[in-house]
Amino acid sequence: MPLKVVKPSAAVSEVIREHLGDISSVGRFRTERLSAASPANLSLAAPHPVYNLGLSDIKGRSALAKAKLTGWRYLVLEDGAAIAAAEAVQPSARAKPMFSHTNEGPFVGSTAKAIEEAEQIPEIQKGQYELRVLRVPALYLVTLWLKSTKAKSQGEIFIPLDPTPPGIKSGERMNADELNAALLSLKAERGDTTKTSS
Repeated sequence: MPLKVVKPSAAVSEVIREHLGDISSVGRFRTERLSAASPANLSLAAPHPVYNLGLSDIKGRSALAKAKLTGWRYLVLEDGAAIAAAEAVQPSARAKPMFSHTNEGPFVGSTAKAIEEAEQIPEIQKGQYELRVLRVPALYLVTLWLKSTKAKSQGEIFIPLDPTPPGIKSGERMNADELNAALLSLKAERGDTTKTSS
């Protein structure tokens, strides 16, 4: 079974589509590939919720439980190829979504690649997993988060996206305990320089 894509509210989709349409119609994209693309050839794909984890939340054995939903992210496709990502901020289901930004950074390509590879994982094909992204900004880590939606399952699968911080290999599958341990180690190496969530 392919990854379960949880669709955001119509308001989230609308604010992203409207913003992209408005910018492309007046040629004001500031990134290379979007500015060169024909608006008629752009489409949105693979919507996924984005969760953030602050440095101060990384402690103990259940840091991942403290990850906070911050918004939604789409891959922007040109003729079927991912060339950018577009995000809307929506801290809660009841909050009005606001367009955040587009980017063409390295996480765009690695997200698309990780999704394709994840759909070939036997556990994913046999189970039901929701597509998410987890960010740990203070540690420069972004990972695909495959959250099981079945009671009897292998739990959660994390696939770090390239580029990764030292000590974590991009594309290598991790379970929640392995990722939690890696985060604790990275935090210890970096030093706990903040008392609040980043």
